Amino acid sequence: MRHAIRLGEETVSAFADAEFTSPTGESRRLNLSLVSRHVEDDWRIRRHHAAQAQRSS
Repeated sequence: MRHAIRLGEETVSAFADAEFTSPTGESRRLNLSLVSRHVEDDWRIRRHHAAQAQRSS
């Protein structure tokens, strides 16, 4: 995880670098952002966004 901030008592926003692999084995690096809310004894994703990471030159 790159960064996380608390938005409220039960809500957190986070940014992370992620790597997803398709069933065919192709791998993609992504930038991922999430807004999660604590509900009962679990965390639930309320919003998410994924974008392909820029390739290093």
